[in-house]
Amino acid sequence: MKRCNWCNIQKPRSAFSRQVSIDSRTGKRRSKDGLQYYCKACCKLEKIQDRYGITPEQYEKIQKQQHGLCAICGVPLTLATRPCVDHNHATGQVRGLLCNSCNVFIAHSRESVATLHKAIRYLQEWEKR
Repeated sequence: MKRCNWCNIQKPRSAFSRQVSIDSRTGKRRSKDGLQYYCKACCKLEKIQDRYGITPEQYEKIQKQQHGLCAICGVPLTLATRPCVDHNHATGQVRGLLCNSCNVFIAHSRESVATLHKAIRYLQEWEKR
């Protein structure tokens, strides 16, 4: 068992990722047990905070507002669906949480509403045949 330094919860060692002995950014020695200081779940939240500027509380609020579901297709957001923070690449504004499939779908459309409308019309046309 090991205590996460972020959430302060005692968890099994399997809940922590392995790490190298020296931090490449700071050059400082890391934990003696070879595991991250934060559990895997908290590491994800820390990365989200660094990358998107939202706190774990804000992330959880968005997740609750969406009832734990992808904002587009409605599948439950679990580790298996690889939840993603959807954001506007031009402004950085967070829009919501998506499953990985929907996040890739939006990215491949280049966030273009016009392209997505064309895709809808294309699919509708083929439904009629």
